[in-house]
Amino acid sequence: MFQNITNCFDRQGWKYTVIEGQTIVVLGITGKNAKLRCIAQLEADKFQFVFLSSYEQKVPEDKRLLVAELLTRLNFNIFLGNLELDWLDGELRFKTSMNYESVELTEKVIENLVVTNIMTMDSCLTGIIKVIDGTLSPESAVQLIQQSEFSG
Repeated sequence: MFQNITNCFDRQGWKYTVIEGQTIVVLGITGKNAKLRCIAQLEADKFQFVFLSSYEQKVPEDKRLLVAELLTRLNFNIFLGNLELDWLDGELRFKTSMNYESVELTEKVIENLVVTNIMTMDSCLTGIIKVIDGTLSPESAVQLIQQSEFSG
């Protein structure tokens, strides 16, 4: 199963690092809006595959409440995955995961989950960054993100 993850990333032409002795892959992806630090992790004994994309900047402490409100508003309409904010250090990430006990974890399944993650996170960053820099309220940022999703 783990080989399917690295095969998928190889097909995409992505540079990555496999953490020695673990089923974890670390890579960087540059989207339209920001650089993302990504982690793919396979927990074979639990039949779980998790993909995380983290925003390179930490959310400043004085903006965490506003960003948390925005993430709550956004998560309500996200069907696959969720946005997360570490309240202590300001790490902002998007998580997609699946249990593959009854499903074959093919390269295509991995690709769909990973690409959905990256596209969703990058799209949401259009508004998240504006809330962090103080140019938009959480409510206005949701509208901006929804408009950008439909306009491509």
